[in-house]
Amino acid sequence: MGAVFSPAKNRWQVLPFGAAAPGIRANAVQAPLTSGLVVWGGLSHVQTQAGQLNKLHDTGALLDWTSLQWRALSTTNAPSPRERAASGATGDTLVVWGGVTQINGPCYDERYCTLANDGAIYDAVNDRWTPMPSAGAPSPR
Repeated sequence: MGAVFSPAKNRWQVLPFGAAAPGIRANAVQAPLTSGLVVWGGLSHVQTQAGQLNKLHDTGALLDWTSLQWRALSTTNAPSPRERAASGATGDTLVVWGGVTQINGPCYDERYCTLANDGAIYDAVNDRWTPMPSAGAPSPR
């Protein structure tokens, strides 16, 4: 469950947790856009009979500022599943770059994690991802 704070009303409003809501995630991209709040990627922990499983996401949702309803983001051309990605937003555009794409142990030891040097640009108005070229990009970090 989440909530959004309105400075004008000086109060919190609990957000709906419908089918399109992104769910509980750690280290997800979260960015305010003109049309809403976007949450993408991240890590969740799933308990199985064999123990805890880490699941990286390549999905997300946009919380519309007006209706306070979630809508799922397109996954076509979205970056691969990851957490701790760098991001930036302006208007209704989100940029996602890099991050951790595989976890086989504690990420403070580089032997256990795979880092990305790719990403994509999300256009919230058209619900479209455009992959970014990796030629000339920084090394994974």
